[in-house]
Amino acid sequence: MPTIYGAGPWRFADDRIQIPILTESGFEWHKCDLNPYFFVDSDSIHPPSFSNRKGVLSVSKTGLWSIRKKQVYKVEVEKPSLVPRLRSAFPSYAVHEADIPFIRRLGADRYFQFAPDPIKHTAYYDIEVISDTSILPTPESGRIISIAIVHPDGRSEWLYNPTDDRHLVEQFLNYLRQHRIYILAGWNNYAFDDKFIEHRVRQLHSYLDFWHSIQKVDLMLEYKS
Repeated sequence: MPTIYGAGPWRFADDRIQIPILTESGFEWHKCDLNPYFFVDSDSIHPPSFSNRKGVLSVSKTGLWSIRKKQVYKVEVEKPSLVPRLRSAFPSYAVHEADIPFIRRLGADRYFQFAPDPIKHTAYYDIEVISDTSILPTPESGRIISIAIVHPDGRSEWLYNPTDDRHLVEQFLNYLRQHRIYILAGWNNYAFDDKFIEHRVRQLHSYLDFWHSIQKVDLMLEYKS
């Protein structure tokens, strides 16, 4: 498995879970050969009946024992989103490893290699927006005219296009791809910058999965936490 520089939200296609990942060679959809799963103590589950639940693929006895000295069953499900839903059928003390995000589960079970030095693949960004009206710009009414990008080592890039923000955003995304940026930080970007970019990216279609594969960090929220 190649080194992974970033991973985004999964999708279910062709009867397989697929995850968008960034590698040295670029963006790709990885078809997973692992089903999401969690463990339940044997005294809290009735395998025959629970196996018939919608979305449950199998319930099998393992050679593992819980801290309560109960043998545990492994519950495999179709999609990651089913894990938190199905775990609620059991007492919390009887459920194990149901809170592990699927990408971490995949990394641990399939020995994925993640980029060892994430700071090299981080950038900070800020957008400037104008509106043709006096109303505060929104993603629908405003127009992005520039995007500033700064690397941790001080290198910077300024993209400017006052007339065509879709082309500007396309330039921005290509820049992120070229420099293998998979962690993008900003200030109040969750409430502002990310929403504007997301709105334009949805119009570009082919870039949507790539944009979602990039991890975003809002430094304002980190500062306040």
